[in-house]
Amino acid sequence: MSRLSLPALAATAAIAALAPARGRAGLVLQLEERGHPSKMTLDGKKVRIDGTDGAGHVMIFDGDAQRLYQLDPAKKTYSIMTKADTAAVGARIKAALAKLPPEQRAAAEARKKSADVHVETKYEPTGARSTVAGFPCQTYRIVRGEKEGGHNEQGCLIPWSAGAVKKEDLAGLVEFGKFVQSFTTGMGDGGRGRNFADDLQRSPGFPATVERVEGEERTVQHKLVSLQRTSVSADTFEVPAGFAQVDAPALTGRRGKPTPK
Repeated sequence: MSRLSLPALAATAAIAALAPARGRAGLVLQLEERGHPSKMTLDGKKVRIDGTDGAGHVMIFDGDAQRLYQLDPAKKTYSIMTKADTAAVGARIKAALAKLPPEQRAAAEARKKSADVHVETKYEPTGARSTVAGFPCQTYRIVRGEKEGGHNEQGCLIPWSAGAVKKEDLAGLVEFGKFVQSFTTGMGDGGRGRNFADDLQRSPGFPATVERVEGEERTVQHKLVSLQRTSVSADTFEVPAGFAQVDAPALTGRRGKPTPK
């Protein structure tokens, strides 16, 4: 994931409390995403992803507060986006598209229309089975839309019935998917974009591995390294003391500008 590019944003959480935080049950997943190690922590409607881009950035989404935080530990800075902000960003993108030359605007709108259209994802069992991170999984050929060749995927999925990951564990990701959809609201599309978490819940199971298949070539896109149910401290989803707030790049088009006090 690139540094806070839309809709794949990296973020952080609210100001840290000084009192000791109470622990609670959560799910911690160690992952490899396109070659980069990352960690995802899920707890209710809260999500934290560390190391999304190989640069140490952190994303924290609070589904209860409908806020997305970006944390840059190296610079000790953070930024915040609210649901209202997503509509503003959508409107800004729409205005920018309107200023493009006709051919470029048509191409950009065609790409956006293609991305927003919900396509059916088919899971075709291959019969193969494997074990990933200690969990048995079943291999499926993943076909999105009408594609029968080219950029298809193959994944080994841990069945929901196994209980390693439950659909209710994805509550925070579902809320984050809705939050991302809000960008299209500001573009006059009524938030019709795809909710990636909804797609995940419709699948036969949680992806232990996902490979991109192009002819005979396969590229690992996602791999589960470890999965643990454990007590998660509340301050996992809070900004450490001493971090300075800056403007969200998605709102200004610039990086790291301090927020006026």
